[in-house]
Amino acid sequence: MKYAFLLLAALGLGACGISSGSDPVYAALRANPPTSIPSEHLSKLRQGRASCDVFNRGKSSQYMTCWWPGGKPTSAAYLSYYGGGLQRPNPNNLIAPGGKPVTEYIKLP
Repeated sequence: MKYAFLLLAALGLGACGISSGSDPVYAALRANPPTSIPSEHLSKLRQGRASCDVFNRGKSSQYMTCWWPGGKPTSAAYLSYYGGGLQRPNPNNLIAPGGKPVTEYIKLP
């Protein structure tokens, strides 16, 4: 019983990942956020779908950024950051918007 509790506590703390304040990648994104949406993401966003980039693929430092559409029809998007948890972020695992916000909504060109 004691070991089960310790395992659950460790998993719970690990799933939270690195706090936003101590994650250097997130801190860098927040310090210098993008002011426009890269053109390679526009097609998916206009279809109302998220568009993601994965960095450091296959490494323990893997992280992901996703542009999430907003409006009907889609007229803007915002950027979110995913990283620092036990599971490496993967666009195939996304089912709803989330992550740590990097930008406010930015209008699509």
